[in-house]
Amino acid sequence: INLERTLHIFVEPSIQAWALTQHWLMDFADWTYVNAHYFVTLGALVFIYLRRNDSFYFVRNTFMIAMAIALVGYALYPTAPPRLMPEWGFTDSIAQFTGITVEKGPGSAFLNFYAAVPSMHVCFAVLIGWPMARLVRHWPAKIAWSLYPFWITFVVVATGNHYLTDVFLGAATAGASALLAQRLLARARPDAWAFGQATA
Repeated sequence: INLERTLHIFVEPSIQAWALTQHWLMDFADWTYVNAHYFVTLGALVFIYLRRNDSFYFVRNTFMIAMAIALVGYALYPTAPPRLMPEWGFTDSIAQFTGITVEKGPGSAFLNFYAAVPSMHVCFAVLIGWPMARLVRHWPAKIAWSLYPFWITFVVVATGNHYLTDVFLGAATAGASALLAQRLLARARPDAWAFGQATA
């Protein structure tokens, strides 16, 4: 928060306050946060594996590298999400939407509440959205997949789960992962680990 205030980009409370007045949009954002990180990601990976297999192993490698980077980030710089700081004007919209407070549930023992940096919601959205935009055939689908990371960016900020700094670092993690997968792994095994050029 101090960093963002210094940079004059601490706008997350205002974004969430506005989103909370748009009930349909907030409900859709909450639903997206709860479901898309797993189901959209998994569905896209299954599609790539079954329909564009020549690109699957590159995408898989980017995910493996990204998770390794994220684990280092979580260990070195544990960070709470905005929703845990109501004194700064944040609301836990997911708890309001689902009626479940994850910090107090039985699954809390398996969750890391201080793993906001980098935002893996944004990272996964980039690692899935932009490859899918290249791999699908129809222009509406290409546009939708290209915009998917931006929608997830709005979602994680509007629901009070990430700061813009987390978003930036999540996107940077995705970029670094793709670069490492291309420059190191794909060169080591270009026949198996390079991003395929096939289009649907």
